[in-house]
Amino acid sequence: MDRAKDILVSLDNAGVFMSDKWLVRGVSLDVRRGEIVTLIGPNGSGKSTTAKMALGVINPSEGSAKCRRDICVSYVPQKLSVDWTMPLTVNRFMTLTQTANE
Repeated sequence: MDRAKDILVSLDNAGVFMSDKWLVRGVSLDVRRGEIVTLIGPNGSGKSTTAKMALGVINPSEGSAKCRRDICVSYVPQKLSVDWTMPLTVNRFMTLTQTANE
């Protein structure tokens, strides 16, 4: 079994620099087929930034982030900007976000 072919998402010494500071830096990981990954840490430690970088939602400022093109990945942000006071159907709710490829 070729373990390199099983890699779906890979970060290599990746980091994100925004607003004159490093949000996250020096992250390296490989996610292989069948694995479940959980990012844990205190608020502001870079969990969401790391996930977005791994999925191609944001580009790393240093290092590399690779996500295979032939996989389907879902990402649910912690916060959605939705006006909950208006009527909202389930179908409309499901179309509020875009995929990273759009």
